[in-house]
Amino acid sequence: MRKKKNVRIKLHNKGPRIPQDQLDEIFEPFFSTKPTSGTGLELGIVKRLVQLYDGQIWVESKEGKWTIFTITLSENHSG
Repeated sequence: MRKKKNVRIKLHNKGPRIPQDQLDEIFEPFFSTKPTSGTGLELGIVKRLVQLYDGQIWVESKEGKWTIFTITLSENHSG
């Protein structure tokens, strides 16, 4: 039996951080941290695509410093 392998992608942003109290909401459709621009659909679509490939996505943010998105995908996805 072949061992299941994963691919991990980390995206590091030194720009504006996501407030801690909004981290649980950012993957919800139509949610935006910028109410005057954007649709709030982008991260919801990314999360759904990752899930379609049996993956996971999560976010970490340090106030005023950085935000890191981590995506893990199965190398052996059969979809």
